[in-house]
Amino acid sequence: MSDLDDGAMSACVPFPSDTCLFPLTEQIAQFPNIRHAVSGQDTRLIEFILDQNGFVKFYVFGASFRPEMQRVLATQFLCTPELVAMGYLGMGGTIANSMGLLLGRHDDETTLKNTGRALKTLLRLVVSTPEGIAAALNLGLTLITFNQSRIGHHTLDIARAALRLVAPWYLNRRLTDYVEMDPNFLCTLFSETFECLCHRQIPTFRYRVPVPDRVDRYYGISRSLLPVFYDICVFSHSLRFRRRPKRHQQDHSSYTTGQDLAEDDNVEGTRGGPDEENYQDGDCETWAHLLAAVDEFLWTHKLHEQFEQSAALSASEFTYMGLQAWCYQATARLILHQLGPSTAHSKCLRRAIAESILTKVQQIRQMELYGSRYILFAYFIAMTEMERSKVTDDDVLGQMVELTSGVARASCYNMKAFLDYFWSARGQDPQTLWLDLVSSGPKFSIGL
Repeated sequence: MSDLDDGAMSACVPFPSDTCLFPLTEQIAQFPNIRHAVSGQDTRLIEFILDQNGFVKFYVFGASFRPEMQRVLATQFLCTPELVAMGYLGMGGTIANSMGLLLGRHDDETTLKNTGRALKTLLRLVVSTPEGIAAALNLGLTLITFNQSRIGHHTLDIARAALRLVAPWYLNRRLTDYVEMDPNFLCTLFSETFECLCHRQIPTFRYRVPVPDRVDRYYGISRSLLPVFYDICVFSHSLRFRRRPKRHQQDHSSYTTGQDLAEDDNVEGTRGGPDEENYQDGDCETWAHLLAAVDEFLWTHKLHEQFEQSAALSASEFTYMGLQAWCYQATARLILHQLGPSTAHSKCLRRAIAESILTKVQQIRQMELYGSRYILFAYFIAMTEMERSKVTDDDVLGQMVELTSGVARASCYNMKAFLDYFWSARGQDPQTLWLDLVSSGPKFSIGL
């Protein structure tokens, strides 16, 4: 039985058993321990959340959500029943209520009560298997995405508690090439990688590109760059504590992301890479090797003419995936130059790369595409090289919202607040690097 209040779940509208392609009720017998974590109504709610036409499709993975993705999610969650019950079910009433699926006795007071109970239980849990870690990542990042949506609320604390379960593994390299992390969930892997880049942490998984590879509508062939971004995270993390830069005058100390929770010390990072005062033997060689790997990167996985489910790609989608991949390759190059020597030449080079990224982003904006462009991180990094006087608030925020199709407004507002904070700090010290201010600046998480 779940630790949650059964009253909140008893008012659920019955979900038709034939709507879920992978009914959990048929699997419970294979996992007897799940009976101690969920009740019958709870199981139905999980079925709805994992339904191919339900929550995960519209608010997490979009229209390309496939039955095999649902099966993997369900399998991960069944291996960690307490995590699922205390996470998704802690917010299940809120999710269902927001989507008009609850009747009668549900109210905000009950939701908050259940949230508190679920949060306390999550804080006591420990995950010790790759499946549990994958489930915690999916849970935490999914709820962050929902919290940022137009109808989401009350989910951030649950998301942070789930991500806290993963924090001890950020510096554990045993999962570096964990091949069982399902390649379908590129959104989860990209989200964690981008968060770790911003906070100079090391992602839990170093993605191993499967052979043969598949192409989806989220990150297309950009997925091949995930191992490169992982290596950049490792290098940036190694430079993080070499020197404490000057703190900007305004301090924003609240946390909003799981990576903040991994090292709750509020210590800022170092300025850059191969500078004399924070440079150690081997750093220059590592930096040059990474830059060469990005510059010489070869796209080994071509665009397929059809998806596995025989949904043909349009000509515009082919073009979009090529532009998107170019933007992420240029973003990796830009981050490395930001971590590298700070010279007049490097400043001009960074500006040129950033302007090229923004030009490609504008081309993507003009294309007729459904849903998020999955290019917000590249846009954000490019904007860190722009001059505050050359942009307008409405233009920057409007483009962010447009790139996410309006489903991550909170994330866009928070990212814009950080850019304002960074631009102000750079006005006082032109050598300021945005990575140095993430710990003390306005908190943000990367949107879609």
